[in-house]
Amino acid sequence: MGGPVGPNERFVNPQPHPDPMYAWGTTQDDSLINMWLYQHHTCSDLIDLDPGSGRWRHVLDEEKPKGKLLADLPVQGSYLEENGKRYFKYWTDDGRFVFSTSDGCGIDICRKHADGRIEILVPGLHCDIAPARLSDGRLRPGHSDVSLKDGAGTTLCALTYHSAYYARLFNSDITAAAMVQDLSDWDFFVALKGGIEIFAERANSGRVQLVVNADQRKR
Repeated sequence: MGGPVGPNERFVNPQPHPDPMYAWGTTQDDSLINMWLYQHHTCSDLIDLDPGSGRWRHVLDEEKPKGKLLADLPVQGSYLEENGKRYFKYWTDDGRFVFSTSDGCGIDICRKHADGRIEILVPGLHCDIAPARLSDGRLRPGHSDVSLKDGAGTTLCALTYHSAYYARLFNSDITAAAMVQDLSDWDFFVALKGGIEIFAERANSGRVQLVVNADQRKR
């Protein structure tokens, strides 16, 4: 897998590294600290991803600051692992929101500028989620097809995942958090679709997100 691509190279399909454990397993370089991501449906199970090479490793408990909540950790996005593949969505240090996969798909979705403006980097980008079908046209129970397409209708990335599993988790949640959560808190791709729609709406409207500096509040 290659890392996140630039605005003029929105979709790439590089050749995988010949050693799959180098590309997708726990790296032997214990000093790797690039980008922390949490497993989307558990809000835990942190990994450290190097988006440039695709290497990742599990973040050890002793590396995490003691007594800190997930929101207080230097986490830049989330990931999903399913059927031996990994899917990532994250913010880069230069303000890009990226979706990438372990089999070589990489899409720069948008950029957030210093003034809060959102710029869509793939015109007309949208994410479709539909019931999955087998080759003979019959529905594949419990699964959904995901496709990310640009404004011209070109498919940039397509996949199938077990969507019913995350729906069951959502419907089975009886904790207090369930009062303020929806399916996107459990389903990685529902969250991705919703994020793209929100970013597109903000970009089209010109609205910016209001950010209050903690130091300013004290004045």
